[in-house]
Amino acid sequence: MKSVDFHIPYNQLIELSKNIDIAIFDSNFQVALGTIYLLFFHGVKVYLPSTSLMYTTFNEVKIPIGNLNLVHQMNFDDFIKDVDMRTGYDYVKNIKNYENSKKTWFEVFSKIAEQNNK
Repeated sequence: MKSVDFHIPYNQLIELSKNIDIAIFDSNFQVALGTIYLLFFHGVKVYLPSTSLMYTTFNEVKIPIGNLNLVHQMNFDDFIKDVDMRTGYDYVKNIKNYENSKKTWFEVFSKIAEQNNK
């Protein structure tokens, strides 16, 4: 087990993420979103507190996030059990797509402009 609680260069983070099975982020605030996306991309099982906005958001789009608040009730086999992270992979591929991002931001700014013109 390795704890990463310091900043490392991005290329090292990429290599490290290829060798991780489980990642735990014990925060109710948005932290390490880029790292979490990278972990989704590599199929890593991620645990977040069920009280966090990230947990709620990822569950809404059907990404199988582990509930950190229930880890103390799990046996080890359930804790390490593989999950199908294809939804997380697809989610990252979609948000990292330039055309999709451009369309989303266009819609956001169009709604803002519409609100301002009322």
